[in-house]
Amino acid sequence: MNRISSQSWALISAHKIKLMVLLLTLLGLMAAAFNMRTSEAPAPLAGALSLPPARGMLAHQSEHEGAEKNNRQRQAGRSGRRSGATFDRAEGCGTGQAPGWQESGFRAGTGGEAAHRSEGDLTMVSLVLLDHDGRSIKQPARSAVAAALKLGEVHVLVAGQDLAAAAAAAAKLPGVTKVLVADGPDFANQLAEPMAVLLVALAPNYSHLLAAATASGKNIMPRVAAFLDVQPISDISDVVDADIFIRPIYAGNGMATVKSSDAKKVITVRAASFDPVAADGG
Repeated sequence: MNRISSQSWALISAHKIKLMVLLLTLLGLMAAAFNMRTSEAPAPLAGALSLPPARGMLAHQSEHEGAEKNNRQRQAGRSGRRSGATFDRAEGCGTGQAPGWQESGFRAGTGGEAAHRSEGDLTMVSLVLLDHDGRSIKQPARSAVAAALKLGEVHVLVAGQDLAAAAAAAAKLPGVTKVLVADGPDFANQLAEPMAVLLVALAPNYSHLLAAATASGKNIMPRVAAFLDVQPISDISDVVDADIFIRPIYAGNGMATVKSSDAKKVITVRAASFDPVAADGG
């Protein structure tokens, strides 16, 4: 009996020793893992948020963004020169290149005179991008012209390729005082990217840039607003004044009056809310 008890005690002691060794091994592994995480931890949060590094980072980002903007402008200039696009006032409206297109490789001036306007002169001068089929101006675009006429003087832009007929149709729209024509292969398909660059180049001469809220207008105008760093005003249904507009909200179940403080307004027009100007009445 005493011999069995001694053997049992020996077995129990051996198991205790094994458990203690296993426990010590686990503790050692946990300590090693903790030390590894501590050595790989990032710098303290207070140091990461210190103001001097943040200001330096913002300054570096600003310089980088400025360089990218200059590169885009130089690239747009090369694209404009390659396409050979010109801007004319069609059918008796006179001829001349679009003012403000110097950055894209074109000279300013209409009829040999510089047409540069100061910011004060831009009040109530709007540019409307016209949708067309190569021969006539589409009805939503003529509704956009009607909306622009509530703001004052209206110029229109026709872009594409082989635009003689479309430019002539644009010149006949009532209330339009100038037609700008961008005729070249870069604008043949009226893709959003080159069209946005074109409008941004013309923007310094206008306070309002408008287009009908068609698939094309909804694709182009937000890009223009992003380039100009302004808030787009979409799908307007009425014009109160140069800064205040009415637009639908909640899927058309309500109407909101919005006021923009941006120096330049980029607008899409809800065609159904404005009676289109006549196709032949200018």
